[in-house]
Amino acid sequence: MVKWGNRARRVHHKIVSLSYQSLIVQILYLQTLEAISPKKVLPGLLEKYNGQPVQVIATGKAAIDMACALVKAGADIKHALVITKKGHVSSEQQSVLAFPYIKILEATHPIPDAHSEKAGRELLQFARSLDPAIPIVYLLSGGTSALTAVPADGLALQQIRDVTEALLKSGATILEVNTVRKHITQVSGGQLREAFPEGAVLHTVVISDILDNDMSVLGSGPCVPDPTTIQDALAVLERYKIEAPKMHKETPKKSYDKDTVDIAISNLHAAEAFKNGADKAGIPSEISPEIITGDAQETGRKIAQEVRARLQKSTDPIMLIYRGEPVVTIDKACTGSGSRSMEVVLSALLELHDIPGVTIAGFETDGTAANTDAAGAIGESGLIDQASGRSALLAHDTYPFFKKTGCLITTGPTGNNVCDIYIAHIHQK
Repeated sequence: MVKWGNRARRVHHKIVSLSYQSLIVQILYLQTLEAISPKKVLPGLLEKYNGQPVQVIATGKAAIDMACALVKAGADIKHALVITKKGHVSSEQQSVLAFPYIKILEATHPIPDAHSEKAGRELLQFARSLDPAIPIVYLLSGGTSALTAVPADGLALQQIRDVTEALLKSGATILEVNTVRKHITQVSGGQLREAFPEGAVLHTVVISDILDNDMSVLGSGPCVPDPTTIQDALAVLERYKIEAPKMHKETPKKSYDKDTVDIAISNLHAAEAFKNGADKAGIPSEISPEIITGDAQETGRKIAQEVRARLQKSTDPIMLIYRGEPVVTIDKACTGSGSRSMEVVLSALLELHDIPGVTIAGFETDGTAANTDAAGAIGESGLIDQASGRSALLAHDTYPFFKKTGCLITTGPTGNNVCDIYIAHIHQK
């Protein structure tokens, strides 16, 4: 059992064929989670609120840890609404936030449900009720748009669910998904910002799951002007041959110059923290300059190709670190279970079937890959059964495959959400 912060985090590690090097990769990842933990990073940013009266909104998969950090920073919280993913609130966190002026709501992600709609409606009402004379702190993280999905006027929640599911299965990018979400819901695309009283100023602190930290994309940009249009949303749906619901109202384009934004933690911070850990352990490492955004299986093949190219030049040990967020394209009839990180890892391992001495790992930093209970997977080259592995990849059924082989990474919800980290550790010598 590896201890992570004040909570126990287990790395699911059953098969004896996994190497000592794979254990090192897993330990480095746990150290990375510690290094980029909101508990560790946020106090420095939030200490300015010590003793200051504030009104607070926290939304997203990292909302709970962010809210806890603000409480521990000594802010004089007058009112707070915290919205996060179901299962992301521990008993310890509940005790930290157990004040009558703090309300916690849980909803689903990535497909919104009735709890999401309820949370979104409460969020809009809460924003309207705030006092513009008291500073407003918005603790924002990824997952916000699904967790607060209020259907636009004239649309039903089921339509939002159907469109979201179709987009996720199509392989659409997060930019494309959010472009559509902004125009079929009532919180995203600057619409939440319009709900605040006249004269209100927002101070937003961000844990970013967007690779370039674009605030109009993060959480579907609830409090910034939206650069996309209804025509952009319709074009996305047409591109993926998805039936478009009616879109009546254009999103707000107004800027609020007095609002402030602080990016607290990002995907780059996670990659740099992993590299720092490797450096301290005396392991040569480098961060790939290419940010992963394409198809997950193709990403795995590209990582394998880079490993082969490296080995042709040298067999010296090195840890290659990749960052980003690939996508998975799924047929409507698919019933498999898995995630993008698992597809990357399995695809790479299959490509490296004839090369021993390479550890491949993929970690989704929120700790819950897709709708599974795993954070990702890890494996050793040359040890994967080709037939069953290719069958699992073809069926997008990677979770059962890695569960059977004992190669799932399990951390539980991490209180963070900064995309993915992928590792190719060459250790032939």
